[in-house]
Amino acid sequence: MLKKLPLTLLLAFSLSSAALADEASKKEKLDRFVEAIGLKQSFAESIAAQREQTKKAVEPTMRQILDDSLAQDPAIRARFEKVFHDYLDTAMSAYNAEQMSASYGALLGKHLSEGDIEELLKFYTSDLGRKEVAATRQALAEYAQTTGVERQARLSKALSELRQQLGKIMIEAREKPAAAPTPPPK
Repeated sequence: MLKKLPLTLLLAFSLSSAALADEASKKEKLDRFVEAIGLKQSFAESIAAQREQTKKAVEPTMRQILDDSLAQDPAIRARFEKVFHDYLDTAMSAYNAEQMSASYGALLGKHLSEGDIEELLKFYTSDLGRKEVAATRQALAEYAQTTGVERQARLSKALSELRQQLGKIMIEAREKPAAAPTPPPK
């Protein structure tokens, strides 16, 4: 029994090493595929566009809050704006293009065999495949521009409605006499 144990361990180790090598090979091919379809660049451009659109959409509201507040002191306004921009940077940097590409590749790899990935690589590294990637990137950029304008208009309208609703609440709060405090429960 003891003589068979090392042979069994050696066999298990060699099989697991082969499986790890196969997974490494598949991951390398997935990385090449993600690169071939220009996904990392698309993610980077998308993140940059979203950051800019979010900033443009939210800045008017920030300015309105500042104008309506007591923050007229330039030093306080500067601090407020720094905090706001730091928040935007933090909120918009949840993922970077490298992380998004790796995550997408891993998810895609669960649904494709290594052979499937090899076939896709052949196509996307061919002249027609590269042409398709370029055309898709252009179409997506145009689509993002169109939907960005629409999203901006919707967001502006929603923010305007939000300001109106908050303004009504503030007016009601100023006009309504303060209620007597509720005694704590016994």
